[in-house]
Amino acid sequence: MRTRGWSLSAKLPPGRHNLTRAQVAADQRSRMLTALGEVMQVKGFAGTTVADITERAKVSKQTFYEHYDSKQACFLDAYARIHHRVSEAAGTLPAKATPMDVFSAVLTNYLDTLARDPAMARVYLIEVYAAGPEALHARMQLQQRTVDGVQGVFGIDTEEGRFACRALVAAIASLVTHELADSDSGDVRSLHAPLLALAARLFDA
Repeated sequence: MRTRGWSLSAKLPPGRHNLTRAQVAADQRSRMLTALGEVMQVKGFAGTTVADITERAKVSKQTFYEHYDSKQACFLDAYARIHHRVSEAAGTLPAKATPMDVFSAVLTNYLDTLARDPAMARVYLIEVYAAGPEALHARMQLQQRTVDGVQGVFGIDTEEGRFACRALVAAIASLVTHELADSDSGDVRSLHAPLLALAARLFDA
């Protein structure tokens, strides 16, 4: 049974085609990334095997190892693509707005993106903890970039303000992760109003 929500690419149509070798390779890679996310919805990172991925993606193990040297390498590629997708959505900002307007828009886009694809969101925020130190390092780097972004939005230039930014980003990550772990729907959008209120209190905005 195909799980709902996760998709990084459409599958090539059956039969002959005029695609280049590079295009075929890109399609294979995207199918494996999609399969990884779908299997992990059921089995988690630790329980997912290369055989699970190749069976669901309908590729051979040889094809898998032409692209990735391990399950973790496949996960890290998926994680990087998910980060790019979320960053693109969060980067859609109003042209003229107050700092709170900008933060609200970024938060809305971020939560909407996660809510539309709960499988992707769970990999992005939960399974990363099981994927080893390299994946955790990537998550820490992402969180620091998010802190830097919040500092820029609110024009923070004090140590106290920077700590408040770190606390806000940590609260967002923790609450979203908790919601995804406890909810079948994965709808995190209900967090928008309380998180916006928290930001207003932290920055007197």
